[in-house]
Amino acid sequence: MKQLASNPRRLSHNTWLAWALCGLICLSILINLVVGLTNLPANVSAHKNLGNVVFGFIPVVFAVLGALILSRQPRNVIGWLLMIPAIAFALPAEGYVNSFTSAPPVPPVTLFLALWLNDWDWLLLMFPIFFILLLFPTGQPPSPRWRWLIVFGLSMCIIFILLVTFSQRFTSDSGGWSVANPIGFIPEDSLNGLYFFVPWVGALFTLTVLCTASLFVRYRRAAAVEREQIKWLLYACGLFLAVYLPLYWISDSKTILADVWNVLFALAILAIPTAIAIAILRYRLWDIDVLIRRTLVYGALTLTLALVYFGGVILLQELFQVITGQHQSPVATVISTLGIAALFTPLRRRIQNDIDRRFYRKKYDGEKTLAAFAARVRDEVELDRLTSHLLDAVQETIQPEHVSLWLKEGKK
Repeated sequence: MKQLASNPRRLSHNTWLAWALCGLICLSILINLVVGLTNLPANVSAHKNLGNVVFGFIPVVFAVLGALILSRQPRNVIGWLLMIPAIAFALPAEGYVNSFTSAPPVPPVTLFLALWLNDWDWLLLMFPIFFILLLFPTGQPPSPRWRWLIVFGLSMCIIFILLVTFSQRFTSDSGGWSVANPIGFIPEDSLNGLYFFVPWVGALFTLTVLCTASLFVRYRRAAAVEREQIKWLLYACGLFLAVYLPLYWISDSKTILADVWNVLFALAILAIPTAIAIAILRYRLWDIDVLIRRTLVYGALTLTLALVYFGGVILLQELFQVITGQHQSPVATVISTLGIAALFTPLRRRIQNDIDRRFYRKKYDGEKTLAAFAARVRDEVELDRLTSHLLDAVQETIQPEHVSLWLKEGKK
C-alpha cells in the first residue's frame, strides 16, 4: 500500500491506459455489431437478432469490467487478463479474411497479417482463462511453487505462435483457400501430424487440470473473505457448465429453443467476468451463499416439477387414449398444470429442507432450535424458565463463548 501511494503518477497512467483500451474495444465492437446487423438477411427472426446482440456485447463487458478492476486495483493482473479476450474479439482479422472468397493472385500484406493473426488469436481467448484460475483473486499464484505453471503456459503460446509464423501456408477457416507464406518453411502436415498434435493436446490438458487444481488448493488455504471470492468464480463457472453442456444437443435443432439457449449461453459467459469483478471489488460479497442456496433449491424444484409435469401429461394422455380413443386430450394438460400448482409450495419446502440438511447443516439446526424455542415459550409464564430457554437457544444457534442476559427493571 505504501508503494502504491508513493507513485500516484504510475497508478493514474495505468488507469488511463485501461480505459483508453476499453474505449477502443467498445468502438470497434459497436462498429462490427452495426455492420453485422445491417447485413443480416431479412428472414432472420427477432430472437436470433437478440442472440447476436448479446454475443456482440460479450467483449464490451469483459473490457469494461477489466478496466474497472484496473482502476481500483492497478497492480492486480486479473484486470489485464479480462482485457485480453476483449482485444481478441475486437481485432478485425477474421472479418477481413472472410471478405475474400478465394485467394487473390497477389495477396496484400494486410491479408498475410490477418491470416497469421487469425491462426493463433484463439490463444488470447483460452489462455487468459487458465491464468485467471491460477491467479484469482489476488493476481498471484497460491504459492511461489506454482509460478512455473505461468512459464509453462506462456511457453506453449510462444511455441504455437512461432510454428504458425513459419508454417508454409496460411489457411482461411471459412473460405477453404490458402496462401503461401513467404517466410515459412514448416510443412503444414507436420503441424497437424501425430508428433505435434498429441503432445500439444496433452500439454493443454495438463495446463487445464493444474490451473483448476490451483484454485481448489487456494480455497483450502484461504481465509474467510478469499473463500467467498472464490465461491463467486466457482458459482459463475457452474452456471456456465450447466448451460454449456446441453448446448451440444440443442444447438443443432432449428427451433426457437436453440435461439433462446444461445442467448442463455451468452449470458452464462457474461456471468464469469461479472462474478470476477464482484469478487475482486467485494461488492455484496457475502450474498453468494444466498445465491448458491436459492440456485440449488429452485434448480432442483424446476427439474422436479418438469419431470412431474411431462410424466403426468404422458401418463394421462395414455389413460385418456385407452378410455376415449383420442390421441391428444387437453384435459390431461389441464390436470397436470393444476397438479403442478398444488405441488409447488410443499415441494419447495421439502427440497429446501433437504438441501439445508445436506449442505447448510448449521442453518438447518439453527432453524429447528428456534422453532422448538418458539413452541416451548408460547405458553411459558415463569421468568426464570423463560430466561433459561432463551439462553439455551442462543447457545445452540450462535454458539458464543459465553452468554449473559440483563433484564431492565420496570418502573414502580
